[in-house]
Amino acid sequence: EGTGVGAQIPGVRVAGKTGTAELRSTVSQDPVPDDPTAVPPVDDTTDTDAWFTAFAPYNDPKIAVCVLLIAQGAGGETAAPAAKLVLEAGL
Repeated sequence: EGTGVGAQIPGVRVAGKTGTAELRSTVSQDPVPDDPTAVPPVDDTTDTDAWFTAFAPYNDPKIAVCVLLIAQGAGGETAAPAAKLVLEAGL
């Protein structure tokens, strides 16, 4: 469950925590458009650093990993899958 599902490994209980560090304000401050047909801006993943820290197996840890991806979006979307690759290799 949660935002770290990208680190799930079949048959192994993985414990992890995602994180997303904002590099600038990501609060939507949409100006009133002069053109009502204007397309809203696309989310820019370079506005955030992605984090994921995990260990496995949950009950008897053999490996721990921390992934930081600079300017790569949200932790659950990018860092968790990267951590899964490291965890699988280590296990």
